[in-house]
Amino acid sequence: MQKAGKVTILGTSHISKESVGNAVHLILEQKPDCVAVELCPERFFSLTHKTKGSFPSPFYFFLHLFQQYLSSKTGVMAGSEMLYAVEAAQAVSAHIEFIDKNISETAMKIKAVSGSEKLRLFTALIFSPLASKSFNLQKTPSKKDVSSAVSYLKENFPQLHSVLIEERDKHMFSRISELRKHYKKIIVIVGAGHEAGLKKLLRRHA
Repeated sequence: MQKAGKVTILGTSHISKESVGNAVHLILEQKPDCVAVELCPERFFSLTHKTKGSFPSPFYFFLHLFQQYLSSKTGVMAGSEMLYAVEAAQAVSAHIEFIDKNISETAMKIKAVSGSEKLRLFTALIFSPLASKSFNLQKTPSKKDVSSAVSYLKENFPQLHSVLIEERDKHMFSRISELRKHYKKIIVIVGAGHEAGLKKLLRRHA
């Protein structure tokens, strides 16, 4: 029986120049035979063709605008580290896999979240440190800060945490598990909020 492939997970910030560099450096240095990124084919097409897509709800449109606002502060298009990771994978002749849930499915699930929870998150984001000048968006957030943010989301916005974090973690873990059957060295590039959850699932099912 073939031994399961080795998995290295890198957590990133979707709008950080540092994260772009970290992703590219890791792939070029380790030369994996597979690179898995937190994208679905639809999202990859949207990023590469710079299309906006559709917005199934006003709240989803707000999330898009908030991300665009943060991107304007760093000069990095949201998701750039994923696109550069794909280019780096091509440079080392690695297989590329899109492992995230389809963005349309996630968007529809967000639409079903209670209005009160979405309104509370809307308010929290408007007054969050991310919107202030004191928060350094150019850097990849520390594991401590990410853990605190994910815990805050889970405690105060459980429905959104389930849709945005838990369900996608499980989906991506399932995809990674399949890839391990076919590739010896896999690098996984995901948003920092997914790193700990995926590592926990990998340890649990080692």
